[in-house]
This record gives sequence, C-alpha cells and structure tokens, in this order.
Amino acid sequence: MATTHAITAATLTPIIWMGERVITTERLAKLYGTEPINIQVNHSRNADRFEAGKHYFKLFGDDLKNLRVTLSKSQISPKARSMIFWTERGAMRHAKMLETDAAWDVFETLEDCYFRQRATSLEPADAPSTVRDRSRLLHRAVDMNASRGISIPRAYKAMSRYTGVRSLPHMSKGDVSNADSFGARYVAGSAAPGDFTRIERNTTKLEGEAPQLGLFPVEGDDE
Repeated sequence: MATTHAITAATLTPIIWMGERVITTERLAKLYGTEPINIQVNHSRNADRFEAGKHYFKLFGDDLKNLRVTLSKSQISPKARSMIFWTERGAMRHAKMLETDAAWDVFETLEDCYFRQRATSLEPADAPSTVRDRSRLLHRAVDMNASRGISIPRAYKAMSRYTGVRSLPHMSKGDVSNADSFGARYVAGSAAPGDFTRIERNTTKLEGEAPQLGLFPVEGDDE
C-alpha cells in the first residue's frame, strides 16, 4: 500500500451533489492508501450494504456531463460514461471494510476537514427554487416520456409527489435535485420500490386518499 498521498482531506476540491459533499472512488482510494479496484470490489461484494442516495450517488448522462463541466479540475475522465460518488456514510463504510488503522485515521480527517465543511457561498437546500432551477426538470420529463412512455404532465406530477409538493413551483432547490435524481433513475430503469412507495405516501398525504394503482409511473403509460 502507498504510504504517501498527493492529496489530503484538507486540500480536496469540494464536489457537491444533492446538497452534500461527495468524493470519487479514485480519490477515496488514494486517501485510504489502497487501489480503486479494492473500493470497487468491496462495493460489488457487499452491494446489499450500500444504498443509493445514502451511501453513494451514481451519475451518468447529462448529470455527469454537467458536473464534469463545473468541476474541470476534479479529474473526472471525459471518457467515463458513469461514475460513483461516495457520501460521508459511504466513505465510513469503506473504512470499516478495509479494516486498517490508516483508513480510519484518514476517515476521521475527512469528517472534520471535508464532509462537514460547508462552503458559505452555497445556497441552502431548502431555499425556494427558481424557474431556472426547475428548467432541468423539463428536460427530465421529456426523457421520461421518450424513454419510458409516461406523459409529460404525469412525469411532472410524479416528480412533484416524489418530493412531497403539489407542483414544481413549490419545490425548494433541494427538492429539484431530488426530483431530478428520481427521474434519472426512472429513465435508467433503476428506480427502487421505495421510490414509488414514497410517491404513493406523499400523494395520500397531499390528496387525502391512496393513489389509484399504477398511477405513478408505469411503462407504456401514455395517459
């Protein structure tokens, strides 16, 4: 294992996704003194212990493209079609799996010097969204319609209900990111049962009754 690192937790360029700081597999491996393949293998062998949106985010398509543009110095390969970004909880889980004192020492530094530091220029996730913020959801709704057959109005409603609001203008900035992430998972066919349970629960809360079976979102549903 390597004993020295070209980067440290204190000098990492922040990568912000879904309102929190995340870290790439390559950087996490370098800080932990191991190889990226070891992080990847630990993830694949323990997939049931890692939850998307909690321990990591998998970005692809426009999400990855946009992040690459805004973080030109973060060494996101232009050839990468998808990438995993680890949250604080994901980084802690990997430190446990590596079972080295060095990894734990580095994680404690990551906690203090990276994950729990907040850039003062960032707007809070609960700040009201603007029309410009929500414009990304138009593109996502079109993707949902083109790839999965759900009508655009229903795509909007599904994303709104996913965040627990009646319509897009009621979304906060954090809601927009969450809705867009759900839409991306739906388009990719990787939306979890919990996503749809959340939509149903929020619909019941907002409308006072359980939604009709299959109301959100179904393949081939063109309303």
